[in-house]
Amino acid sequence: ATTLPEVHTNACVHTITQDASGIEAHTREASWRAERVIVAVPAPKVCDLRFEPGLPAPKRQLYARVSMGSTIKCHITFATHFWRERGLSGELLSHTGPVTFTLDNTSVDGAHAALTAFVTGRAAEALGRMTPEERKERILRQLAQAFGAQAAQPTGYLETNWQEVDEAVGGPVGVWAPGSLARYGKHLREPVG
Repeated sequence: ATTLPEVHTNACVHTITQDASGIEAHTREASWRAERVIVAVPAPKVCDLRFEPGLPAPKRQLYARVSMGSTIKCHITFATHFWRERGLSGELLSHTGPVTFTLDNTSVDGAHAALTAFVTGRAAEALGRMTPEERKERILRQLAQAFGAQAAQPTGYLETNWQEVDEAVGGPVGVWAPGSLARYGKHLREPVG
């Protein structure tokens, strides 16, 4: 079996330097040398890192042209998976919102019934200006319309407004400015150094 390399978590890298002997990743607390570094952050966050030597211009241009959008994700638990009992999948796609789509997120064994709802784009921006209680009420109202009155009676409700999470920069998926991938896309996966 292959031995996996050492992985460091909760270590915010601010600078990546490269020289003839390898790469060094620097945090406030420590530095690590490696043969390779995988930068696994939302594309706009790449521009927040300092690279020595700097990234090639086309790669910097590419990362500067992506927005992470706006998303609110809600994990909603229920006493039962009542939608399944009604023959429904738990999936919802809506262009009238505020919820854009939902997925059945019930545990594999069926013991923990849950729906995951996503509010995206302008609806997420509008709901983001509301109080958490107002958002919850609006979201549950829409789910009750789609799945029945039981959807308005969750046993638990947890939301993440990714617009407020600095590391997420607004959402889970990047949206490239028109023409960006056609012009710079070939540089996306090219290694540097």
